[in-house]
Amino acid sequence: LAAVGFLLSFPCMASSLFRNRPESLAYALSISAVTAAVVASHKRRRESVWWILSGFLSVAACYAKQTSVIAGGAICCYLVLNRDWKRFLLYSCSLLLLGLPPLAVLQYWTRGRYLYCLVFLMRGMTKFSLEHWSKHVILAVIGLAPVLTYAAISLIAEYRSDRFGPLHSYALLSLAFGIATVWRVGGSFGYFGWALTALAPLGVSGLQLAVCKTQPLVRHIVGFGYPVLWPLLLAVCSPWLTLRQTWTQVLLSTDAHYRAQVETVYNVLDSLPGDTLTEQLAGLEVLQGRQVIVETGALYLLAEEGLWSPDVLAADLRRGRWSYVM
Repeated sequence: LAAVGFLLSFPCMASSLFRNRPESLAYALSISAVTAAVVASHKRRRESVWWILSGFLSVAACYAKQTSVIAGGAICCYLVLNRDWKRFLLYSCSLLLLGLPPLAVLQYWTRGRYLYCLVFLMRGMTKFSLEHWSKHVILAVIGLAPVLTYAAISLIAEYRSDRFGPLHSYALLSLAFGIATVWRVGGSFGYFGWALTALAPLGVSGLQLAVCKTQPLVRHIVGFGYPVLWPLLLAVCSPWLTLRQTWTQVLLSTDAHYRAQVETVYNVLDSLPGDTLTEQLAGLEVLQGRQVIVETGALYLLAEEGLWSPDVLAADLRRGRWSYVM
């Protein structure tokens, strides 16, 4: 419960970046893979089953979002640093055996274009912006300040007691990943989502350690409630402090004016005969069974790679390929 409170205390959790994108599934699968690895590292019975389960979840996370490779990387780093070669071999083999066959099928099915579209085309989205990077990193650190503070206490304590585990490795690697990759134009606070899911439980651990270091009288007064109530209080206050909204308004908001506009556009689009060209309304076209010919995001990447020219679109417009343009 307290970990959920820390998770929701990050202000950007109120945005659609964390709720309406593939990253949401990737975060869940990644932290589940790390959790399975934590269980496997402490179990003696059926240990191999947990490592294979962790490998399966790591692969599934990668197919949800390719940047989730950091979960598998963090677990491998933990095993290598501990020189646990037997477990490393078991885990890495599970990654390869579970991950490569679907990749081979997808490559064959798409005639070799799966990896090309997933990896190589993304090079067109790697323009560096120092202003963009510094703004996002500074705001992310400010937003993560409470959970970062307590997670740091936990990390230091676990390192000193020689109990450094997969979760700690994942927290450090995912935080470094967020800081290192948000520099590209188009990068967002969603890049810190992997770190947030790891820092939240560590924050609770650090908060409990901090309470234990206080005076006995304080410990008796706050009891167990303090480690739970403090993160939950942060979670409740977070959207109000940053967006001047409550969580109910954020999660259940239905802007009647905006919905009316969308319904109007949907009805207009539905009444138009022939092919239509839209820029940001491709979802409405899909709902009506229309073919989406122009997808601006994909065409931008192709244009950046020199594989597509806007002259093609201009020529189609001139010869009247579409009956209507919205």
